[in-house]
Amino acid sequence: MSETRPNASPDKPVAKHASEHPGNASDAPAAAMPLPGWTRLLVFVFMIGSPAFDILYFASQLHRYENLPFGLALPDSFALYRSLGWSVVILSSLISFLAGLCLWKKRKWSSVRFAKWALWLTGPLYVLVRHILDFFFLFNPSGFYRGPESIVPIMYMLFGYLLLPMAQSLVWAIGWTIYLGKSQRVRQTFGGESAAGQLPYTGNIPGNPEYGGKDGK
Repeated sequence: MSETRPNASPDKPVAKHASEHPGNASDAPAAAMPLPGWTRLLVFVFMIGSPAFDILYFASQLHRYENLPFGLALPDSFALYRSLGWSVVILSSLISFLAGLCLWKKRKWSSVRFAKWALWLTGPLYVLVRHILDFFFLFNPSGFYRGPESIVPIMYMLFGYLLLPMAQSLVWAIGWTIYLGKSQRVRQTFGGESAAGQLPYTGNIPGNPEYGGKDGK
């Protein structure tokens, strides 16, 4: 006499597995999700816009300074200024490019964290270091510019030459940092933790009522 076994539904084990391991169900959709529109813009700025602007701006600055009294009278100091300046520009450009590449290629929350760091390293910190170099090499102890025929007082340098670029870079870094931290689309795409510290939400997950699905369906 043969034993009669109940028919096993193939959906049951799948639903049970999905409910026991909701992270596995959320990994695939997150990895396949396209970048949000604003994040695409940030990737472009990181990889192309910011490095190109910094390199071209510093190159034009060197071309302008090399014919000024500082560049003509102090060639050794100008060579040191040029070397240090290019080192800062290239390092900042590499950090910016890598941050954009991580956002583009890696759908992980570590990419977002690195992008936040890069915003501040290539923004306010970069502006501060570049202007410290300019002040050290281009301004004499009395606070006047070693450059054009007209003497530029130190107050102009502080407000127009340093504080305005610093304010712009701060607004840029703060705005994008808030966007990366608060955007629900960014959290869904890169698998960020929710405000309650739970697993990332990536839409309805079948078999998991906690994430919008129904048991066994």
